[in-house]
Amino acid sequence: MKKFYIFSLKHTSDHETVVTWWRPKRCGFTYYLSAAGKYGEEEIRNYKCSFNNGKDTFSVPCEEVDKVAHLAIVNKEAQPVVANNKENKEKLKKLALK
Repeated sequence: MKKFYIFSLKHTSDHETVVTWWRPKRCGFTYYLSAAGKYGEEEIRNYKCSFNNGKDTFSVPCEEVDKVAHLAIVNKEAQPVVANNKENKEKLKKLALK
């Protein structure tokens, strides 16, 4: 079954270096993919206005997000993140579930 990360444009400020993701069980936000929730398509469709509204939340297949992620050192540990830049944000929007 395909899984999706939820990209939050609303919670990604322009001054931040990485984008923001929803945590598991709709409990907050994180910069790190290792702490991000992985949601199924049925759950996304049930919460479309929250998870994939096409305005400030986008459900992007995990395997596609992993392709644009890189490791950043956080508290002496490597954490997977996605850089906050125009190219990545546009790519994530384009790859989002329709």
